[in-house]
Amino acid sequence: MITPMKVRLALVAWCLGVASSIVGQTLTVGPNPSTANSSGGGSGVSTYVDLTVPANANGTATSATFRWAATPCLGDVEIKFFHRSGNTLTMYAQRGPFGVSPTLNTTVALTPPVSVQAGDLIGIAQLTGCGNATALAGTGPSPGYLLFSGDVTGSVTTTSGTAFPNTLLAVGGSGVAVSGPTIPALSPWALALLALVFAMTGYFVLRR
Repeated sequence: MITPMKVRLALVAWCLGVASSIVGQTLTVGPNPSTANSSGGGSGVSTYVDLTVPANANGTATSATFRWAATPCLGDVEIKFFHRSGNTLTMYAQRGPFGVSPTLNTTVALTPPVSVQAGDLIGIAQLTGCGNATALAGTGPSPGYLLFSGDVTGSVTTTSGTAFPNTLLAVGGSGVAVSGPTIPALSPWALALLALVFAMTGYFVLRR
């Protein structure tokens, strides 16, 4: 027999389950292959934009990982984020400059974190002549990435860059995902509090 108490408990459990799933989701953007076997192709100041792995959700990017071709390189790397509308890429956020760690594989904190929309793209800029971005070729059909001359800070078109299809750019970002329409990203603590509010609301509504 379904009693009001059972309904109440089911609603509370559902609210907490939904909220915990939101808190536990991970935002990812960019392919971030674990290895690289080729140069990114840039020479001097250049910007690379991945086309293969757009952001999988709305949320907040808190860190980025990349593989560079030389070390040490101080203040040589910027991480960039782009909105895409058709053939137009518009840079809306960048973090850095960062140095390259002695292991070539470098993970950096994005401070402050970057608010990302599902479908956005990640890029990486080379600011000096020390090394360059790297990539993993031979991975099968994919859009690959684009290479632009200079430090891109505004809008560019996909046709104005040099295309490297079927190749994964060695850069990726990660953070906390937020499901639903684009809203300001919330911290896990804020989301947990929101879950508690939902649960208590369901409890008192059914208690009447």
